[in-house]
Amino acid sequence: MKKSKIFIGLLTLLAVLLPLGVFPSSAEETPWRGMGAKFSSTSHQIISPNGIIKDEGFYFTATKDSKIAVTIPDYDTFPGAYPVTALTFTKSSPLDSLSILIEPEESFELNYGDNFSFLWTEAPITELYDFETETGIGDDWTHRTNGLRNLMPIGSKGLCVTVKTEKTGYNKSNVEASVSIVYYDGKSTDEKGNLGREWRFTKQDNSNIMPLVEYPIQNAYELIDITGGLSFDIKKNASLGYSVYINDKCYGDIKNDIYPYWDVDLRGLNDIESGYLTVGFSSNGNGEIELSHNYTVSKICNIPAVDWAYDREPCDHQYEMTERHIADCINNGYERYTCSLCANSYKIVIPSSGHIFNEWIIIEPPSYENEGYKISFCYDCGEQSEAIPIPILEYESPFIDTDENAWYAKGLEYCVKKGYVQGNEKHEFNPYNFLTREQMVTVLARISGAKLGEYDAAPFNDVEEKDWFSEAVNWAYAEGIIKGKPNGRFGTGEPLTRQALATILYRYKDVKDVYLSVHESFIDHRDISSWAVQPICWAITNNILGSVDLQKEILAPKMNVSRAQAVKILMNFDE
Repeated sequence: MKKSKIFIGLLTLLAVLLPLGVFPSSAEETPWRGMGAKFSSTSHQIISPNGIIKDEGFYFTATKDSKIAVTIPDYDTFPGAYPVTALTFTKSSPLDSLSILIEPEESFELNYGDNFSFLWTEAPITELYDFETETGIGDDWTHRTNGLRNLMPIGSKGLCVTVKTEKTGYNKSNVEASVSIVYYDGKSTDEKGNLGREWRFTKQDNSNIMPLVEYPIQNAYELIDITGGLSFDIKKNASLGYSVYINDKCYGDIKNDIYPYWDVDLRGLNDIESGYLTVGFSSNGNGEIELSHNYTVSKICNIPAVDWAYDREPCDHQYEMTERHIADCINNGYERYTCSLCANSYKIVIPSSGHIFNEWIIIEPPSYENEGYKISFCYDCGEQSEAIPIPILEYESPFIDTDENAWYAKGLEYCVKKGYVQGNEKHEFNPYNFLTREQMVTVLARISGAKLGEYDAAPFNDVEEKDWFSEAVNWAYAEGIIKGKPNGRFGTGEPLTRQALATILYRYKDVKDVYLSVHESFIDHRDISSWAVQPICWAITNNILGSVDLQKEILAPKMNVSRAQAVKILMNFDE
């Protein structure tokens, strides 16, 4: 840590010149003082801010509109130079609701390692570098990577907040940067000997990261827009300590919803009645600096920077709301209150409400095979929610008169999942009732997915338009699946025989092939009606129908089909 003695003479000269580093627009004494330094990897030069020759020093001047302009020299002829500027105020001020606005010039472009810092210390800043204590701006990497951190006087309490770039490739309007908060309790140091405890709001995902104990906060890089300037706001809460806001976004509030980091605790600053404000810029330059990094410190607590910290009569503040931005679903709002007597102001952030979604709209209902999904729309802004999946339906028999261990249970589960069969209003399936003709054509209509309302009425005298099955009958007749009975009847209420069921399925499939006479292997094959021989042979060949007896080959073609038998036959038919 010990620095080379060759700089002692130069630093001693600096201590004499520092009081001369203020050049306001008038000759009167000012409450602020500028300090500057530049150095490289091979040598470093502490530059007195004499304000005469730009290439040899830094300007700290008051502008006509009472801003404090900071001009950093171009380093085209001095590659590898890193600047450090510090604008410190000689009058103390409380930390409560302190705010600082920094305005970079249009040509200002941040590079890797550049940063702006806000520093508030219990003791005043007097020197850039102290050889005895080896603190302050000097030949040390820390002040460049952590802004003005090493300006903190030994034993002083305070706070340093830094917005620091982390990668190359930034443009003038947006800076990808991390936020660092360092709290000083007057005694703690990290493992490298730097004062204070630090929290970084940044992602540390490479192999060279600091121990998590030292940097407990891990978060993705943020895109901080400094086009309109960089605003540091510190707000005090009696019970929670201090919260840090940068461009209206909260960092380090131990109760904040955006950054709920419980280990950022700035309550120790409550014991300090007043301290000294320092604002500045530093850089490690990414190798060299080609642009001048000029900026102004515009306002402090809404008071022109030049006038800040002048001796003022104590003010019995009379605050009025002077600005209001309504929070919406996405963005925080805020209310700014300004004293009508002294222009001091503070800001209350109104958290975003988040989206409030209306009732869910089911876009795709779930089935026993596929998930469904639903969406909603925000009540306030109309933004659509993400699609929320609805789980696949779990099978549970909807009927009170069926047995999950019965021989027909597998067929029933299959037909319920497919939506082929339904029970009555009493939640009964009636498995051993006969399957009627109207029930069968209704099931087939469900299987086909036909648009039933598009078919003309079938010419049956036992089917009325009001009947629940009439549209299915119309469809089946139009498609040639049923032909009716003598005397113009459909056969409403009549049970289906096994051969009639095979024939209806055969017509539904519109089978064209001729099947071998496999029916002759059944001992009762002569009972099959002539019009049902081919449908029966097709059904046997495709394992839709089989023997009704386990010991003998009996087809029973004229046996009425029960509803329990029907669900098993329909499962075989599908498979």
